[in-house]
Amino acid sequence: MNAFYIRIGTKVKWNDPAIEDFEEEERELQKSRVYEVVDIINEDAVLLEDEFGEVEAYVHELSFVE
Repeated sequence: MNAFYIRIGTKVKWNDPAIEDFEEEERELQKSRVYEVVDIINEDAVLLEDEFGEVEAYVHELSFVE
């Protein structure tokens, strides 16, 4: 996946590379969160947002939500 296939408003899941830093019970919540792309930073990174806040993520860490 690269940023050219992502548009503002695209729904994605973020495969957080630091998922192991969360408590086990929090990992499932983190894995199930659905984000919306709110800005395309460059071809490798985007700004995501959900009801809990914003995060910058690399495009290769994302998967589309159907």
